[in-house]
Amino acid sequence: MRIHLRSCAQLEAPCGIHRARGSGALVASGSRANLELMRVQPDRLSRVAHAIADPTRRSILRASSHREQRVLDLARLHPGMTLAAISKHIQVLARAGLIQKRRDGREVYCSADLRPLELLERFPTRYARFWNERLDALAHHLDARP
Repeated sequence: MRIHLRSCAQLEAPCGIHRARGSGALVASGSRANLELMRVQPDRLSRVAHAIADPTRRSILRASSHREQRVLDLARLHPGMTLAAISKHIQVLARAGLIQKRRDGREVYCSADLRPLELLERFPTRYARFWNERLDALAHHLDARP
């Protein structure tokens, strides 16, 4: 499997991707399971980031993280919004894996599952080595100047 990267020729990806000799193309190595994980992770990461980007969804997530909440109770926290709008926000959170829904008769209950937020926490660490090396080189360059 070859991955061509046009926008960033100097990217050094830490997760099983290296430059092929001669062509300069990025080549993925590792087991098939690792390659599948590499394809799936950005989509899940994007869904989680999108879900928490909205202040209403963050408020819903915060309220349902303490204890299980009825959708109607979550809607009451946002008096200017319709129940349909709150339901759509809950759908976005559920697609990202941040909310678990449970139905009991006519009532729908929501509880937060904050584990997907770990994806956002781990994301910058992937590139820490890349930037640390470059910032160290810049500091060395600046220190060497007269």
